[in-house]
Amino acid sequence: MGRDAIAAFYKCNYAEAEAGGGVPAVRQLVSNFRISFPGDDEAKADFALLLFAKNGAVPFSDYCEPVEVADVHIGCRRGADRRWRIGSLEGDRVFRRER
Repeated sequence: MGRDAIAAFYKCNYAEAEAGGGVPAVRQLVSNFRISFPGDDEAKADFALLLFAKNGAVPFSDYCEPVEVADVHIGCRRGADRRWRIGSLEGDRVFRRER
């Protein structure tokens, strides 16, 4: 899957959403953020991610349950230039809304 395939996927999704009543409003909320430094040039971050999405125009007056809740783990390393870079990004789904 290359960039063209990814762009085509989102273009199609956007067109379908517009035809079905509106493009989705999406919010990703991060909570329980924890960071640790196992070494001088290594950092780890863990957090809970709550993803909400709903088609239509904001603000919504009715309820919207999360689309997904996940535990996210990020590993970072500091390079020779002293800049931090993400080396790994993993997520474990805890809950996922059925369509």
